[in-house]
Formats: sequence, C-alpha cells, structure tokens
Amino acid sequence: MKPRLMDVILATMLCTDILAPGLTLAQAAPDAAPAPKPSRTVQVTTKAPDPAKWQASTSANGTRRVFKCKPLACLAPETVSFVFEKGSLVTPNPASLQKFATIDLPRSIRAAVTDPTEQVDNLFSAVTKVKNYPAVLNETRFSRPPKEAYVETAIIFAGPAIIRVESSSPSQKVAKDSLSQFLDVMQIVEKDAPSPTAPVPPGASPPQSKTQSL
Repeated sequence: MKPRLMDVILATMLCTDILAPGLTLAQAAPDAAPAPKPSRTVQVTTKAPDPAKWQASTSANGTRRVFKCKPLACLAPETVSFVFEKGSLVTPNPASLQKFATIDLPRSIRAAVTDPTEQVDNLFSAVTKVKNYPAVLNETRFSRPPKEAYVETAIIFAGPAIIRVESSSPSQKVAKDSLSQFLDVMQIVEKDAPSPTAPVPPGASPPQSKTQSL
C-alpha cells in the first residue's frame, strides 16, 4: 500500500493564502503600547500544465489538492497531489535540512507502509531549491510483485508555508515528468499580511472570505 496521497485543486487556477507570525517586534517608545508583530502571507497558485488531460479535486478546507490524469490521456495512470501546511519565516538550517532529506523523510515514508509484503526502496533523496526556496526531492519505489509504483516528492519550505507535492505512477518516467511540469507552472508569491479588520458591529454579518487561511 502506498503512502496516503493528498486531495487537491480544481483544474482552473486556485490560490491559498497562508498566514504566519513575524520574527521580530518593532522597538516601542516608553509607555507606548507594543507594536504588533509583522506578518507575511504566501500565495500559492497551482494548475494543471495541460488542463484537458487532468481531473482535479480539493478538500473542504482547501489545504489538500489532487490532480488525476484522465484515462488514456497519460502513458500510465498518474496522480499529482499537493498539501499545504503552516511553516516558519526562519530559513531551515542546512544541516537539519540535510538530515531531513537523507534520514527523516525516507524513514517516515517507510513507516507509512503497513503491508509487510510491500517493499519500499528509497532511490534518491537530496536537498535542492525549488522556486528559489529551500526544498527536498525524494524518489521512492513501492513494489509488490508483479506490480510497482514510483512516488516523486518535493517538499518546499516557502517562508510561512510548507508545500508538499507528490507525483505517483507505475511509470518512473511519467512520475518524474509530471512532478517537473506541475512545479514549473506553480507560482509562489510572498507579501505582507493585510491589516486586521475592524470589529463587526453587533447584529451585523461578517464579510465572506474568498481565500483559505491557515
């Protein structure tokens, strides 16, 4: 049994705004109220590189998105999934990131497999950069003769967000190519968080948000 794949986005472009606290406080004048912590948001835009080939879905809270290749549209069955989590504005420590890539991530992937008859082979795991952010790439093969599947994983530490992208297929080439294509069209934009909104008067309805915040 392969590790659980994540649910994900509509075939048209969708965005997710993820909020995280800032790292420092501004210097306050004597007897003045402390300045609020600065915040940053990261807007992640995902879409299918060829919308005609892919069916898409999203979880209710918008943090999990999945693209599945339509029957006969790809050389082999293929699923590309995204999951979004809160991250930190602190850049990952290089030594810790290396340990995560070479030890912790492969170990967690093996631990997710509960079928003792399934063989798990870590083929590649290394630190890299994706969209100029620190990232880890991993390739794992899952086999239970006569079947096997390849999962290509990219975990991107994008400021206040952590983005995990998985491409899964019985074909190693299809899995690799799909991961590369989806990463190419993904957009990541960091910006200042909006100012807090004013309190809602008693009896009034709060405005409806069109973005998903974590």
